[in-house]
Amino acid sequence: PKTLEIVRTIGNNTVRFTRAQLALSGATERAEREHHDILDACRSGNVSLAVSLLDQHISDSCKSLIECLRVARVGNDA
Repeated sequence: PKTLEIVRTIGNNTVRFTRAQLALSGATERAEREHHDILDACRSGNVSLAVSLLDQHISDSCKSLIECLRVARVGNDA
């Protein structure tokens, strides 16, 4: 229960950034596919694959968000 509460809190605090990143990058389909792959790995009990997929998903999402914010900032500076 505590872990789920932490995950929900993080999700609630980052949802606007996530939506902006998905909208600006057009990565909604990719994100959905990655989420399904992570869930499938969890359901099959393949913990190492789930961890690897989640790590890659978070890393790629962070890079994409940073790039979107950088582009938006450059656009606002013009």
